[in-house]
Amino acid sequence: MQQLLAATSFMYSSFWRFTDQNWFMMIVYVGLALFFTYLAIKLLDEWGTIVAVPVGILSPLAIDVYMNNACDPFWFCDFNKMGLLLGIVGAIAAFAMIGILFGVGIGLMKNIFYIFRNPISAILFAILGVFWFCSGCVAIGAFMDNHPFLTFFFFIGLIPTAKTPTIHVDGVGDITGHGYDGGSSFHGDDGNEYHYDGHKWH
Repeated sequence: MQQLLAATSFMYSSFWRFTDQNWFMMIVYVGLALFFTYLAIKLLDEWGTIVAVPVGILSPLAIDVYMNNACDPFWFCDFNKMGLLLGIVGAIAAFAMIGILFGVGIGLMKNIFYIFRNPISAILFAILGVFWFCSGCVAIGAFMDNHPFLTFFFFIGLIPTAKTPTIHVDGVGDITGHGYDGGSSFHGDDGNEYHYDGHKWH
């Protein structure tokens, strides 16, 4: 009985040592990232992109510092430490976090398309997007190093689901099959040939 209590006590103390260290680092650096993002948004309204973007760059840099200094940045995905249920929740949160980093980065980099309309803002926002995108790369690298098994499922989730070509024919309904002749003709799985007149399929 004493051995069981001792083993249980060790497991709980080990768990809390593991989580306390990582909780602290995550709260500090992710908190800083959120703070700099909020500050950049406020400065954008009052001072414009020239002031806001340099402050905004500090947000992904804070994420990078956390990723490079935490013993396991995605510790909340560790099934051995967190258990199955919390590990699954943590994995979902990790996937969402990585997706947000890449999504913000790509979204900001698209501002480069407005370079002829507002060149300074377009370039600055695109640069900020590069920092966010690079932060996503650092995050996925840290995730792969510490959780290779979960990484497999992450990339599986990125594979787009194949869509079956489908057309709608009035009076018939939806027809699956495949198109040809530049998309103006369609061979249905029902054996019929369909043609598009520019408005409807017949």
